[in-house]
Amino acid sequence: MLPALQPLVALSCEELGELVTRARDVGFTPTLIGELEGLLRGRFDRVRLPLVRWHLGERRDAAATMARLFAYDDQVKAEEAREALGPLLAERLEHAGLLQGDARGLRAQLRMMPFEGLYLFADHPGHGETVMGPGPTTAELACACSYAGVPSVLDVGCGAGSLALLAAHAGCPRVLGVDISERAVQMARLNARLNGLDAEFRAGDLLAPVSEEAFALVVSQPAFVIQPDDVETTTYLHGGSIGDELAMRLIAELPPQVAPGGEAILRVDTPAWSDRKLQDRVREALGDPGAQFHLLIIAAAGHAPDYQAVAYAAEADPTLSVDYASLVHRYRAHIQKVGIERHLSSLIILRRLRDGETPWTVTLTPPGLSRASAANIRAFRDAFRLARQGAEELMSMSVRVSPHARLVEQRDPSAGSRATPRVQFVGGLSQDQEISDAVGVLLEVFGPGCRVDAAIEAFAARCGAETGEVCDQVVSFVRDSLLRGLLEPTP
Repeated sequence: MLPALQPLVALSCEELGELVTRARDVGFTPTLIGELEGLLRGRFDRVRLPLVRWHLGERRDAAATMARLFAYDDQVKAEEAREALGPLLAERLEHAGLLQGDARGLRAQLRMMPFEGLYLFADHPGHGETVMGPGPTTAELACACSYAGVPSVLDVGCGAGSLALLAAHAGCPRVLGVDISERAVQMARLNARLNGLDAEFRAGDLLAPVSEEAFALVVSQPAFVIQPDDVETTTYLHGGSIGDELAMRLIAELPPQVAPGGEAILRVDTPAWSDRKLQDRVREALGDPGAQFHLLIIAAAGHAPDYQAVAYAAEADPTLSVDYASLVHRYRAHIQKVGIERHLSSLIILRRLRDGETPWTVTLTPPGLSRASAANIRAFRDAFRLARQGAEELMSMSVRVSPHARLVEQRDPSAGSRATPRVQFVGGLSQDQEISDAVGVLLEVFGPGCRVDAAIEAFAARCGAETGEVCDQVVSFVRDSLLRGLLEPTP
């Protein structure tokens, strides 16, 4: 049974605030969690958990004790818990039912994780209709969002309220979260009080609770795990037979809820089919209202089917019980049945057109979603807007080589002594790419920043040519390089 939330809700904001203050003061912070998550990185939590608990047990400081209690579902001796929390706070949390135990020690009935300056309650994994707290995909979506100057934010499928509360923490005047789970709405409201933030939460299916409202920013990480026919639905996990049906239904319902000039950003895993591009499926889901939106998709390679089958089974059965092997078989057989050979970890960004704009559709394929920061996305949009200008307008603009780009020479022993020039990207949304000698010269010309017309003159001089002979070549290079991330507007 999931623990009741009402006793915790009965605590005052001051009492809840004491818990957050104590966590920060003793060092139960994202830095500590980052160190612990680095242990056996890439292994499943159930495999890593004993080692993480061992390291924390060796430390025996207050931060380690709070991490054992609230992050890693460990039992802690009562005297250690009271020393870490302080006796009065520990007594209040025991009375509220957050800490329960017996003669062997105390265990926290909910998780509480530090996240981007907040502390968020959520359910421990593996308890039926669990309310999920922030995880790796939440962090990826949060990284892609910019809340500066955003008047209103909607978090669809808000779970514990992570993204909605980040928006409130950033100072957005109006923040609303919706979730089909009543328990999730209660948890999100509790987390708002825990962090002293003002946000509204409503229960309902997708956008039904806000059908008459529009927002400047809509964010969502809908459930996207594939569901075999013979596996019971888990609301926070399953997104349909191929995984992204729920996401596509949300996309179809989105247009009325995005204000003019506003955006919707979704984080979802999607099947990668050679004959059905994701951008076409998104446009199809949008239907006629899709003409009102720009579409940017940032899609990195996801996990292979074997990994996904094991991961999904472990998520459904985190104790790795006798049913685990059967779940692995069912997930893997289903992935094969529906013909999914690989997945994409995708950010889908829809931006509603302003008057006079023409819709565009672009898909970027960086090595990983960790590069998709709000700043990188903003830089790409600015570059794309410039690339669509006429040649005359483009020549009067100033661009520079991307600060993420590094010009290197790569030698192939089979090709003799000649080195192949390449551009490697450290960050940003671009992929490493080979370049010609002429492109290498142009990158030197543009360097830290240069007007395009001045670059044409400089390039002509380097080549011993007339400006008219290289003008079209340089303009074409600038357009192409803005779209590939080699160049960007000069700040």
